[in-house]
Amino acid sequence: MGTFLCNAVLGIVLLQGPQNPHPDSVRAELWARVTADSTDGAAWLELGRAYLQWGVEYHAHKKPMTVDTVWAHATLDTAQLAFERAARFSTGTRTADSARVYRVYAFGELAYVDWETGGTAAATLTWHTLPETLRLPPV
Repeated sequence: MGTFLCNAVLGIVLLQGPQNPHPDSVRAELWARVTADSTDGAAWLELGRAYLQWGVEYHAHKKPMTVDTVWAHATLDTAQLAFERAARFSTGTRTADSARVYRVYAFGELAYVDWETGGTAAATLTWHTLPETLRLPPV
């Protein structure tokens, strides 16, 4: 009986705890931050991460189906733009390094979207559009 009551109290506490904010409100808050200070690299990084997470949800379908690849590309392009600005406004910091890594990850997501719709040739073409500044230097 004591275990049941403890679990019931724990359940009530969890239900009354703060809820995660809706993703749209998070993006709106981040857009407000970068509107207030367009050189805030950390805000641009968080905005890019929010759009990247939103774009990754594109892969949630479990079976082959016609889906909106334009939406996925637009979302991932917005994420890349935010990461580019985060790197530019935070030169020499961890934020800039993280932004560069996320930009490469976003290119991988674009290649994945293209692979799902157009096969390996489409994914290869996407990787060839990777900017030289993001490529590893030759050894």
